[in-house]
Amino acid sequence: MEQQREQSPKRGHHNNQHKEVLTVVERDGKSYWTKVGAAFQNRDGSWSVVLDAIPVNGRLQIREPFKDRAKPRDKFRRSH
Repeated sequence: MEQQREQSPKRGHHNNQHKEVLTVVERDGKSYWTKVGAAFQNRDGSWSVVLDAIPVNGRLQIREPFKDRAKPRDKFRRSH
């Protein structure tokens, strides 16, 4: 039973710590951020990244989840 508990749905991830994985696309002089996956911290301190999409520009940002950020969503999209 103990072995099953360790292999819970968390899949070895440490204390539910996770981050959002986003891609940034430049268009018309503005930057647009799109969530493409999540990153989960493993027990050994390394990170596992799960992607739902692969950005064609190869550019990824790994950030705290939106609900944990103090900035309003409008400020997340920025213009240059």
